[in-house]
Amino acid sequence: ADTLSAWRFDRVIDATTIIVVWTPVHREIVLSAAAPIGSAAYSLFGRGTSSGASLTVPISSLPAFITVPAADGDALERALRAGKRTHAAPVSVRKAFLVSTTKAGLAVDNALSDPVEINIAVDGTKIVRTIAAGASSIVFDLPTAMKPSEVKDLTLTAEGITKRAQLSGALLPCRKIVTPDIDGVITEIGLTPIVLSDRENLFPIDAAWRGKDDLSATAWLGWNEDGLYFAADVRDDEHTAPYDGEKDFWRSDGIQLAIDSGGESVSGYDENDREIGLVLGKNGSKAYLHSTKNGSQPLSCRFQAVRDGKNTRYELFVRWSELDLPPAYALRVMPVNFIVNENDGAGRGSWMGLTAGIGELKAPINYRSFVFTAPKE
Repeated sequence: ADTLSAWRFDRVIDATTIIVVWTPVHREIVLSAAAPIGSAAYSLFGRGTSSGASLTVPISSLPAFITVPAADGDALERALRAGKRTHAAPVSVRKAFLVSTTKAGLAVDNALSDPVEINIAVDGTKIVRTIAAGASSIVFDLPTAMKPSEVKDLTLTAEGITKRAQLSGALLPCRKIVTPDIDGVITEIGLTPIVLSDRENLFPIDAAWRGKDDLSATAWLGWNEDGLYFAADVRDDEHTAPYDGEKDFWRSDGIQLAIDSGGESVSGYDENDREIGLVLGKNGSKAYLHSTKNGSQPLSCRFQAVRDGKNTRYELFVRWSELDLPPAYALRVMPVNFIVNENDGAGRGSWMGLTAGIGELKAPINYRSFVFTAPKE
């Protein structure tokens, strides 16, 4: 629970030893050590944090730099290894999230080596739980249901230290549907369109873009107890898809659709996350599924993509069982994201997306949350 990582560099040009220390877990640790007199510690941004024979160094996921004349390099390393580690906060909140409009969750880190009792306060109600050491997620009933666009403040207190977080009701609608025919002819079936047609939807932000005919898209998302429906009408003056395998399809024109079914992910995918790849290549319509359990593999589902003039239409219905996920239910909340990849002949040069968090790195914390509603809600 108090893991530190370090690299030691012995710089010959000025006879200086530099030890770089950080923690790979999401919490702040304070390292105190009886170091050689010439030692000094700096933050990533060059700000001095401690110096002299008694070092007190705040360490987080951002590296701290500790220097000393090279003659005392071994002594500094021994001192840091023997140093005392304390925690700026015993419990930290990585993310507050909605499971449904009546249930919420917290992704937390317990920096202590033993279980700890936490007190959550929301809507004037106190909720008491005990969490194990390390990272975990807890789910609890909300005293009052989340309203559209509402923001709920909550606090988490452990060992006398209070952390604050917020739950957001800024949810996009994902309406319940009767499963349609999957033939690439998109009827929209009463779903709310998601339009990507501005430079603000383009990644990287400095990518070349000649306007909506170069790349733009309208997409629709729906659900029922059997599965998830996704359709997209992509405007692209050139459809280029030389790569259509499970490892390289993303280099072609196509779509990546990501689902954080647990809602708790921040950076990287966990066992609750799925990413679906859709491509219309030389071998026809291909769908792939990526999970941490099975890696990337062909996805058995109903999917059809068709090219019509300068538009490519993608239509998918995938069962929850095909995703190895539990069935959805009304008022369920789920973070979802998708990107439309652009290959103009030299591999993927850019993409358009609902948010960041797929093409550049996997960051579900950026995804928009959708609420599964009935047709008239």
